[in-house]
Amino acid sequence: MKVHHSGYYKWLTQPISNREQSNQKLTIHIKELFKECNGIYGYRNIHKDLIASGIYVNKKRVARLMTQVKLYGVGTYK
Repeated sequence: MKVHHSGYYKWLTQPISNREQSNQKLTIHIKELFKECNGIYGYRNIHKDLIASGIYVNKKRVARLMTQVKLYGVGTYK
């Protein structure tokens, strides 16, 4: 990648960003809601539950975080 050694080690010691900290807190809430619904809800229903509990967040962010922690809802069958 042609990155200088000092730049790499400076990057390693950076503190966690505010956005990453809020993502970690939000992931905890998502896991709790997913556990409450017995693993049935997908990101749409989890998003609705987050809004109902007063946490305003975008659907895409919820979907991305659920994908990162490998939480998938049960699909519908026709």
